[in-house]
Amino acid sequence: AVAAAKAAVVAKAAATAAATVAKAAATVAVVPPLPDTDLPYASGFDEVAALTGVPAVFTVDARGQLRLDEGRSREAWGERTEALPHAPCHCLYRDRATGWVQYLLVTSPGLCASHPRADIVRYSSREAAMAALRGLGRPPLCRGELPISV
Repeated sequence: AVAAAKAAVVAKAAATAAATVAKAAATVAVVPPLPDTDLPYASGFDEVAALTGVPAVFTVDARGQLRLDEGRSREAWGERTEALPHAPCHCLYRDRATGWVQYLLVTSPGLCASHPRADIVRYSSREAAMAALRGLGRPPLCRGELPISV
């Protein structure tokens, strides 16, 4: 009876592990398409924040929409207390650990000057940044230098 109970526990654990691995594999396999150069905002709030709000970082969500990224915005502000100019920057951020590259809209040059874990390249326009991102392939990985702005 004990052996049968142990076998049942092992079988259940194996089934749970297999389901978890399958779910993780399915999640990783779904890479959203690269957004067009004309990115919509996720909401009116995000649009107003990008156009007139305090300088912040906006990322592209799974639906291909620009969304205020509160965590990255707070991290970029760090210990800053001075006012930052509001000027849109179209950036590619490359995570140094993974090589993953993504487009970010940053609404002040002071917030994309440097990053502790990423390399940042600013582009003259969203179109130029998106063209460079598309040039990296799918998924957008880059182990070397990011393409320089044109």
